Amino acid sequence: MKLPPCGRGAAAIFLLLLFSAAYFIPEVEYDNTLSRYFLLSSAVDFGRLDIGRYAPDTADKSVWRGRTYSNKAIGAPLLAAPLYLALRKLPPARRDPPLSFRACYLVRLWTSALPYASAGAVLYLLLLAWGAAAADAYLAVLAYALGTLAWTHAAQFSGHQTAASLAFLSFAALWRLGKTAASGAGLWAGAGLLAGLAGLTDYLCGWALVLLAAYAWRRAPTRGARLAFLAGLGACGAVLAAYDTACFGAPWRLSYAQMGSAFGGEWRQGWFGIRRPDLGHLASLLFSPSRGLFFIMPVLLPAIPGLVVMFREKRELRDEAWLLALLPAGLLLANAGFYGWHGGWSFGPRYLVGALPFLAAPLAFALDRRWFAPLFAISFAQVFAAQAVMPYVPSGIANPIVESLLPLWRQGYLAGNLGAHRLLPGTWSLAPWFLVAAGAAWLGRPRLAPGNCRTPRIWSWIYAAACLAVLAGLAWVRSPDAKAVARYNARLWADARENGFKN
Repeated sequence: MKLPPCGRGAAAIFLLLLFSAAYFIPEVEYDNTLSRYFLLSSAVDFGRLDIGRYAPDTADKSVWRGRTYSNKAIGAPLLAAPLYLALRKLPPARRDPPLSFRACYLVRLWTSALPYASAGAVLYLLLLAWGAAAADAYLAVLAYALGTLAWTHAAQFSGHQTAASLAFLSFAALWRLGKTAASGAGLWAGAGLLAGLAGLTDYLCGWALVLLAAYAWRRAPTRGARLAFLAGLGACGAVLAAYDTACFGAPWRLSYAQMGSAFGGEWRQGWFGIRRPDLGHLASLLFSPSRGLFFIMPVLLPAIPGLVVMFREKRELRDEAWLLALLPAGLLLANAGFYGWHGGWSFGPRYLVGALPFLAAPLAFALDRRWFAPLFAISFAQVFAAQAVMPYVPSGIANPIVESLLPLWRQGYLAGNLGAHRLLPGTWSLAPWFLVAAGAAWLGRPRLAPGNCRTPRIWSWIYAAACLAVLAGLAWVRSPDAKAVARYNARLWADARENGFKN
């Protein structure tokens, strides 16, 4: 059966994203993902919610009445539990030890890669339905998929990309349901369930839940539909309340409220460590080489004029434009006020991953094709460096690309990948990904037609300045303590060797 052009493009995007997330395997897992894996294994393998047997292996833990629990949001382990349980019961994986390589890899595919691929395909179809030019919609999705941290987190069990995908799928479902007066209460409840699961998977996405609930209230044609959406949300809230009560004695006690001395006492200030936004943190989250949203992912800059176009020229999408603007803004301000704003050992602003699909959507309405290639190339190069080498960069490194990732790569450090599992040596192991990705992107491309970009000429100067600023930052920004950088890199090498890395 021959797919229509939009269907072919969506299918190509889905396969491209799924393959791109599945191809890369982080060489070492650190606390942020380990804590989630430990909760999964404790619940399925040992029938316990505490992670006591794994406690010495992670700093990301909470202690309550003598027992040790994961301090992470429970959504990713919850979503992974049915698959992991099946793997532990069925051959040949049932003979594997807990948290085997095979089980962890399939869990990542299920909880991170599959939602990422689904959200990418839905984003493309949604942009077409909103009237974006097919080529611009396709490029916007490629920018999101391969030019942002969505890609790196789609290969991790961090929960951030899972939450982003689920929240965006809920948003797309609400838009479609709002255009169908005959949609049943079950579908509205499903949209609420998707939103609730996003909040369970990344507690910072609670802001997204507020906006999605408000959006659903405006889109729903009946009171029953509104209540159905709230019922889906409420079901996830009930799960969280039951977990918190079982572990910490009360439904309002989140795991983050019981963290130990390893995190200091700042998390007790404000609302779980979130206070008034710090201007220095805000600037770093936007423009620094280590955590800067627009430094690492300048391909997202057209989202700003894209939102302006949506507000001015797409009056039928005014509600959607408000949500697309407020969701990233709220997450950014919360991140800037968070005591651990840098996200620990991570490449880029990992707490903003939940905003990325919502930032990518407006790109299609202000995509300047003359500047897309350089903006995408700079974004892809930085994100690919983290994906192909090391996505867990210590927060003390000011210029991760130049000071850590490139030196590690020159010494032979590469993340695991499917090419290496097929015995391709070193950097050659990346070749299959490039060949398959380029082929899938080419086969799914829509017919090239004139775009509908109507942004002011000043944005061309902004894009040029951004490209130059990124290149200058990579060339000149350095950490104040070069010896500390050397110690960090030595630690990364030691961790890789300890975990069976083959040079």
